[in-house]
Amino acid sequence: MSLLLTGGAAATVVIAGYIGRKSWLAFHRAVGITPGTMVYSEPSQLPPPTLMQLSLTPKQLQHLPPVIIEQLTRIDHKADLYQSWKTSLAQSGQTPPTCENEFIVSKLLSTRLPEMIDSYQRIANHEQRLHPKPSAQHNEAAALLMDMLQHTETKLDRLLDGYKSASLQDMQVMQRYLDDR
Repeated sequence: MSLLLTGGAAATVVIAGYIGRKSWLAFHRAVGITPGTMVYSEPSQLPPPTLMQLSLTPKQLQHLPPVIIEQLTRIDHKADLYQSWKTSLAQSGQTPPTCENEFIVSKLLSTRLPEMIDSYQRIANHEQRLHPKPSAQHNEAAALLMDMLQHTETKLDRLLDGYKSASLQDMQVMQRYLDDR
């Protein structure tokens, strides 16, 4: 009798293990992961991100440090939010307000940012050929590019905050109007 119970318990463990493994693999397939195939890739070896608003070519993004790529991605996302906001205002029949900051941000995103990245790439490529380690000029160029990206992101944040507060003020005006009636 104990032999029968031991054999049954062993069969139950094997069946439960088989079903558990199949379920685990099915779960991974369902979420798009292939078990055992994850491989670490250096950030410089990853393909450049697809940008929605910034007009940068993959060649321009190719050898940028991951920190700069990360900030460019954030700027692109905020620029896309800004453009969506303007489009939704125009579609609702409202005239989107224009100001000097909008002109500056537009010029930064369309012209100055690609120019700065091209200048940085030229310096980085030249320095890479001369020195295996980044030089002081390369570090200064990276710092200037980061500063310009930070400045651009700050301007975008201000524009988005301005749109939010304008919408909030419109809602407050409507609320006061309704309260008075």
